[in-house]
Amino acid sequence: MRAFNVQSVPPPKTEFCAITWPEGPVDLEIGAGQGLHPIQYCKSNPGRTLIAVERTRNRFKNLDSRRNGHPDLHNLIIARADAMAFVAHFVPDQALDRVFLLYPNPYPKSAQANLRWHRSPFMQFLKQKMKPMATLHLATNLQWFAAEAVCYMNRDHHFRTVVQRKLDASHPARTHFELKYLARGETCFDLVFEKELQ
Repeated sequence: MRAFNVQSVPPPKTEFCAITWPEGPVDLEIGAGQGLHPIQYCKSNPGRTLIAVERTRNRFKNLDSRRNGHPDLHNLIIARADAMAFVAHFVPDQALDRVFLLYPNPYPKSAQANLRWHRSPFMQFLKQKMKPMATLHLATNLQWFAAEAVCYMNRDHHFRTVVQRKLDASHPARTHFELKYLARGETCFDLVFEKELQ
């Protein structure tokens, strides 16, 4: 697998650069969508800071609006940016305790396979930004995607699978995608990988 070339990534257009890196545990959500998970997560984890990155304008607008509806939620930082550029320019090495990739684009065509997060050269770079024993949470509604992710995360990136479960409609939805999939009766696959202790 080729290495991720950080020098080729321009800085993202975001105001995050003006923010001091938070103290205490810091988690990152890539593709935070409209903010359902970030709000729930930060309410449930007041001692942790979540940086929620969303690239698309409309979803970020909804995320920002949702965050503004919770003015006392001081442990949520949002940024509209490309996640790769954001991580490359703003996240220090071994700074992240948890990373969330909840229902990423699966890029199902074989020609797009290297765009899947677990098959991308960026994953090794992201791993450098995670502390030893940090976790990466991945969710999908596609069984083939979940199986492939486990294979690549274990074999190529040397993460240990610590959770591998199926979710059904009895599980409270964490994202709007999960809400939609579970309402349709689909099975969702919830995976947690742990970075090896080096």
